[in-house]
Amino acid sequence: MIRRAYLGVWCDYCKGRWGKNKGQWHPNAMRQAIVTIESRLAKSKGLERSYCRECMDEVQSWPDGSTWTLPEQVNYAKAVANV
Repeated sequence: MIRRAYLGVWCDYCKGRWGKNKGQWHPNAMRQAIVTIESRLAKSKGLERSYCRECMDEVQSWPDGSTWTLPEQVNYAKAVANV
């Protein structure tokens, strides 16, 4: 399921890239997410991943220049899980 991220939810990719310094999030890690994807598949047990605009664009862009949108990726994951 894809939904708009709640206010105060930060991008998981940015948090992973920049991390914490002395127990405080790095300022670049505190970027507001615009979208949250919640997995409802049995294996993932409700795992959520949130993305800011830049990271969402990065996740959707492939090295060959093509684009695979988040909704397409979610639909693919659902189809593969039902096989």
